[in-house]
Amino acid sequence: MNASASVTDAVRATGRRFFDALLAADHTALDVLLAPEFVIIDVAAGDVTARAEFCSS
Repeated sequence: MNASASVTDAVRATGRRFFDALLAADHTALDVLLAPEFVIIDVAAGDVTARAEFCSS
């Protein structure tokens, strides 16, 4: 496996962990996964949600 494939696999695995934690409302896992400056934007509604709404801390 080349370095590019390894990076791609790591990004995909992190994405899976994020969505699994999100669906399970696993605040501890989200706390580990999300950077302090994390925000997510609902492109349809224009809503901005900060990290604090996903994490326990």
